[in-house]
Amino acid sequence: MVRKVAALRIFIWGFVLLLGAISFVSAVEETVVCVFENSDEVQRCYVPEPDTWEGLECEGVGYCIVSIEGPGEFDIHWKSTCTASSGAEVIIDGKDDLIIFDCETGRARKNEGFKESSWRCDDGIEDNDGQDICKTKGAWYREAIDFCSVHCTEELEEEAPEESSEETLSVGPGDPLLCVSSYETYNKCSFYDINDYLEGMVVEVQQNYFCLGCSTENKCYLLGYRKSGEYCSDSLEFIRQLPEDLTCENNFECQSNFCIAGQCVDSTLMQRIISWFRKVFG
Repeated sequence: MVRKVAALRIFIWGFVLLLGAISFVSAVEETVVCVFENSDEVQRCYVPEPDTWEGLECEGVGYCIVSIEGPGEFDIHWKSTCTASSGAEVIIDGKDDLIIFDCETGRARKNEGFKESSWRCDDGIEDNDGQDICKTKGAWYREAIDFCSVHCTEELEEEAPEESSEETLSVGPGDPLLCVSSYETYNKCSFYDINDYLEGMVVEVQQNYFCLGCSTENKCYLLGYRKSGEYCSDSLEFIRQLPEDLTCENNFECQSNFCIAGQCVDSTLMQRIISWFRKVFG
């Protein structure tokens, strides 16, 4: 019985090691549309990390498009030439995205809004509103502030400290922001239909392609992909795999495809474990 328990533990650890040597990351393709509001000039949409994502950009009048291929669930922060201090994040998950850059206000936002909202004021008064137009969460919040600005708690008065010559100290009404105790938004909506842009129904525009990995032979290989004794590194180029005993962080960096405790190990170790399993359970 003791021998079986020990064998089971070793089997579990061996299975964990095998899992560590296998890459389960799959590639996704996604299109990102950058819309430039309130501008009739050429604008550029880009990722503000040139050392890492050089070439991940597009430009155009009104909007531009970037097609991306890479690993799933990858966050990218985008900016534009007319909103240098404001940006928006997009998750590369295989679902096409649209980012809006308002060149008049200098702010960026996602293509997501709401048609309904409700709020509660500081004095307990509640209200709600619903419209056919799509509004940002911030726009609904400003509407709640305007409504609740006359529903703050009464002006407070405190007795002045004894050393003060004034009889009372007026604190004044609270900040309008504090007049809203809670608010919620409902009924999600989109400001733009992304299909209008993807189908080329607006204007002729530049469309770029970018590989979030290693681009070679007209193919896009994911980070960590092993090919002919090399792997796709985070520098977006193929480099040679490491021999035994050298420092590593990932299995794909090693020629043996095994990185254990920060070091490349001989693949015969796993072969011994597998052979031992066969003897014990065979």
